[in-house]
Amino acid sequence: MRLIFCLILFTVNARAASFEGVSEVDQKYILKQFPTLNLDLPDYSIVDMAVARISETNNYEFVKAILNSGSIHFLAKPAKKISAISFTGNKAFSSSELLKISKLVANTSFSKEEISLAIKRLKKAYINKSYLNTLFTVDAITQEEMAFKLNINIKENKVCRIKKINFISDNENLNKSLQLKVKKYLKDPLTEKILVKINNNINDHLKSKQFYFVDIESSTPKYNKRKDWAEITYKIKNP
Repeated sequence: MRLIFCLILFTVNARAASFEGVSEVDQKYILKQFPTLNLDLPDYSIVDMAVARISETNNYEFVKAILNSGSIHFLAKPAKKISAISFTGNKAFSSSELLKISKLVANTSFSKEEISLAIKRLKKAYINKSYLNTLFTVDAITQEEMAFKLNINIKENKVCRIKKINFISDNENLNKSLQLKVKKYLKDPLTEKILVKINNNINDHLKSKQFYFVDIESSTPKYNKRKDWAEITYKIKNP
């Protein structure tokens, strides 16, 4: 959203404020909030606040205020609207869930920045479900001059699963017993919830073997090229 406040001085004969491209609803609102716009040559700060207030509605691509022959003329370009939002290709989430996650709202201004933020939110949600290689494409289909139907197509690809869990320590027997303990998590999705369960199992096993003063470090998971499987490594120090 660009806020542009430009004043062009010609004469000082005060006239009523005029509007171009600003809806009647917003015109009435602004004149009610700033009545001096219609009565006399207003303070520049009042004009600036009026421009900001119109822009805050997110109904316009830009707003200008021009002082011409002693009167204020507000010029605005209405923003394009998202008339409808749809999702295709989604299986891990319902369309209603994705709409809530994206925070997109129908019949609001069309903003590339908002669309970009929505895609980032969707990617994060998919990553949390272990979809690490999900692809998103956005189609904006013109329905009328100032309205778009927005469709977000999703190629989920495969869930990333745990292929191998390694343990490195000076105690080889401990390494083997830990691997047996967490073997049940192999082929599970690599999610935060599963990682917490693995860590809890490791800690419980160490305590059961009376290893109370050990340090556990986990490295960043290693992925295959398609990111549909991962290998996790834990380093056990001072066992």
